[in-house]
Amino acid sequence: MKKDKGTLLKLKNELASMLNQVLPGYIRLVDVLARSKYNMGAVELLLESPSKLFYLLKEYYGDEISAEYAFYEVFLRPLAQLLGYRINEYEFMEMIKAGKDREALMKIIKLYISVHREA
Repeated sequence: MKKDKGTLLKLKNELASMLNQVLPGYIRLVDVLARSKYNMGAVELLLESPSKLFYLLKEYYGDEISAEYAFYEVFLRPLAQLLGYRINEYEFMEMIKAGKDREALMKIIKLYISVHREA
């Protein structure tokens, strides 16, 4: 479990850096929303409880289609890039919408470890 926490911290830092370079204003907005509701930043929320982040976006946008698009483009595609494009983003989206956070996070950790072992 301790190894998983360290892996998630490293992934969190890489993803946060990537997102802040590409979409700094938008990430700050989502961070404010996430911190006001869950007391953690958007990337932390993604890597601890991705379904909460998705439903936060759904609440913000007011509909599922917009939330799904934002979640996919802003969070899942960059995450897929960090995981060497070894995830099916649509499959992950369905797991997250279904509240299967633990299952999704375990896959992310395994893929991240696998990618960095090969590097």
